Amino acid sequence: MGQQHQAAMEQLETTRAVAKATKLLSSERTTLHNSRDNLTQLLLTIGFVRQRRFLEPSDELKVTYTTYMLIGEA
Repeated sequence: MGQQHQAAMEQLETTRAVAKATKLLSSERTTLHNSRDNLTQLLLTIGFVRQRRFLEPSDELKVTYTTYMLIGEA
C-alpha cells in the first residue's frame, strides 16, 4: 500500500509540473501572439506612410521584405 501511495504522489507531482509548464507556455504564446499583432499593426502603419510619401518605388520592395522578416522573427 505504501508503494502505491508513493507512486500515486509522484504521478500527481508530475501531473502538476506538466500542468504548470503548459500554463506558462500558453501564456507565452498569447504574449507572443499579441506582440506580433501589435508589431504588425505598427509596421503596416509606418510602412504605409513611408511607401506612399517618402520612398522611391524601388524601395517599396525593401520595406515589404523587411516588414515580412521582422514579423517572422517576432
